[in-house]
Order: sequence, then C-alpha cells, then structure tokens
Amino acid sequence: MMHLVELSPTTYDPTLEWGDEVQYCPNRFPQHATITWDDIVPIWQEERNNDHLRMLTPPNEMVVENKIIYEGYSENPDRGTEYDRQYVMPTIVTHTKANLNDRVKQIYENEARSIKLENLHIYSNVMAESYVFKSHCDGHCVFLVQCIGMSEYTFEDGSVYQLQPGDGIYIPRGIYHEPRVFGPRVTFSYNWHYRR
Repeated sequence: MMHLVELSPTTYDPTLEWGDEVQYCPNRFPQHATITWDDIVPIWQEERNNDHLRMLTPPNEMVVENKIIYEGYSENPDRGTEYDRQYVMPTIVTHTKANLNDRVKQIYENEARSIKLENLHIYSNVMAESYVFKSHCDGHCVFLVQCIGMSEYTFEDGSVYQLQPGDGIYIPRGIYHEPRVFGPRVTFSYNWHYRR
C-alpha cells in the first residue's frame, strides 16, 4: 500500500520530474565522495549540543540488527564470549541542516540545490554490527547519496543496489526499501518534503 503525502499546488512534487520508479545514479554526486570523517564527526557534536542528534536503537520499532555473517573461527584468546560478539551499535542520525560545517554546506549547496532538495539527514555507522531501519517506505520521496563506505538497498521487487561513494539513488514515496551496511559508512538522505 502506498503512503502518499498530500501536496499543495504550490509545493514542488519530485515525481513530476523524477517519476514514480527507483532510479540509480552512479557517480552522480562526485563531491560527496570527498567527504571524510573529519567533516562528519563535528556535525554529530553540534547536533548533540543542540538536541537534534538521534540514534537508531531497539526501542524504535522500525529498527533491526544489520545482518552480518562471519565465516571461520577466531583463535584470539582475548576475543571474549560469544555474547560479547553480539554487541550492536546504533546508527547515528543528524536531523537538521543548521549544524552543517562550511565544507559540507558547500557540497550540499553545489550539488543538492541543483535538483531542488531541501532537507538533509545524515546516517552514519561506525561498524557493520549496527541497528538500521528494517524494510520501510517513506511518506516523501528521498534521494540517498553515499559519502563514505558502502550501503546496499533491497526493494520489494527483488532489485538490489549497492551505493559506493558518489553514487545516488532516488526512491519515490511509498516504495519499500531495506538498507544494509558493511562497515563504517556515511549516507546522506535528502528529501524535498519532510515534517518533523
């Protein structure tokens, strides 16, 4: 079932330009591929200072453990118990554009403005064993852009897209998608319409 947002006649509707199907855009955002952890970590702190930073953790019914399969057995005597191996980290999510540093703000203005994107959430994981959103759809269209590491998105029709730094993917509202991460990563989630 599609979850649509009612748009007023004066509000930009991205489906008129981008359509109602997923579009994979490899290498569409080269400046995003230049972003480093030195650009991102200070944004976390500013978001935290201003009470906007959030974490995807188990109390949120929309999260699930990122599926990681390990092969082989470790001979490391300091490895600890199997329980220790089960620790899972949150996904860190920034919530506003207000705390972007100058470098990230410039990249946003150079590339995102060209396709009329208005809002930005930054999803970051410091390791693969993280809580991420399970399969879900959004009430607004999103444009995901990979900055650091790799992310994978699986769709209901069985299609799978892997995003490398600089790649983007347009996901129309109402399309179910499930993310997966493989290690440290930063993904920018842009959208045109978002109500907090």
